[in-house]
Amino acid sequence: MMGALAWVFVAALSLAAPGNEQVGWFPDQVAGSARLDAPKVWDRETIFDYMDGKGEPYLTYAMRQVTTAAYKVGGHNVDVMIFDMQTPAEAFGIWSTVIEGETLDLLQNTTYNGGVLRGWVGSYFLDIAGEVDAPEVKSFATAFAKDLAARVKPGDPLPPLNLTLPTEPLHLTKPRFFHAEMCLSGIYYVSTQNIFGLDNETDCAFADATIDDKPAKVMVVEYDKPEQRERGWTAFTKKILSDKATAGEGGSLAEDMGEGLWWGALKVDGPDAKPRLALVFDAASAAACGKGLAELAKSAGPGAK
Repeated sequence: MMGALAWVFVAALSLAAPGNEQVGWFPDQVAGSARLDAPKVWDRETIFDYMDGKGEPYLTYAMRQVTTAAYKVGGHNVDVMIFDMQTPAEAFGIWSTVIEGETLDLLQNTTYNGGVLRGWVGSYFLDIAGEVDAPEVKSFATAFAKDLAARVKPGDPLPPLNLTLPTEPLHLTKPRFFHAEMCLSGIYYVSTQNIFGLDNETDCAFADATIDDKPAKVMVVEYDKPEQRERGWTAFTKKILSDKATAGEGGSLAEDMGEGLWWGALKVDGPDAKPRLALVFDAASAAACGKGLAELAKSAGPGAK
């Protein structure tokens, strides 16, 4: 994956080019609601001028730019944001960081919650934020999403890393994809520290699971270099687990973290031989934790390392 400075360089080139296609994706009127201003384009450097203090999560992904405009919907203002995330994996990823709400059959994935519609299609993430939750706001947001769907070709349904997870054996639901620690903290709390050494170059897949008819959570971190994985393994097994952790198949370690909820970790290699760290959280027993880790190892590639 390209580094953050390189993304900024790509974004600068994009904005230097004459015109931006996404500007034309904001009709003068949508479902009878008029656009209040001309669309504006913000890049990785200027995004904080638009959303002060709230732009950081987008920068952990490969966001190139965001195009914005406001509409008057009934008596309310509604902000519409279309983020160019460069790839379907990145668009899915930023969408997957917040998945609560009513699921709508729009775009590739869409939720609506409290006047806010969040969806993605192809390489684009759509965020429509109303001042209030009102029927006219939902109608407007739905109409805008349908219009965007007609403009953008769908991409792969899940990032490549998520596709390697064993969906059927572990009954995986609610898949997420992210890179940085701040995104993990919003999805599931592990530590106040960056235990796994995550950064914008790290690929992480997370999902809810069912093991032996009990709920659990699974996560796979894919690193560029074995030494990165080793640091993540050491930090997790030394700072999170204790000397009470039990060794399992393939060199795994697992421990009851309280209330009968087991956490475990295992080093595996992915299909492309990239070093991975497989993790299970909140399993109902040591056996369930071990089973989850074994399935993650089996799907990853040739086996545990």
